[in-house]
Amino acid sequence: DLMHLDGKYLIQTDRGCQVKYQNYIDRNFNKMMQDMKANHTLYDTRHTFITTAHICNFDLLYLQRIVGHKSSTITENVYTHTYIEQLKTEINKLSY
Repeated sequence: DLMHLDGKYLIQTDRGCQVKYQNYIDRNFNKMMQDMKANHTLYDTRHTFITTAHICNFDLLYLQRIVGHKSSTITENVYTHTYIEQLKTEINKLSY
């Protein structure tokens, strides 16, 4: 198990060393995608997480810090997506 809540890194080796990005993809992420018969990239998970966090009304500053963006503009404009159901819900807030 690579996840350690009590270490310096969330994902680290048993010795407490940081797992390198490409090593994680090669050794873990790609195998998980094969097992699930899915075709996604690790960046797809960032988009999903940030969009879901936005829907859950995460504070933008904290979300920006969680995902490591220097600018909230990147977090909001690049990684946050809207779904048609959300758009309908917002439109239905209008009184006619």
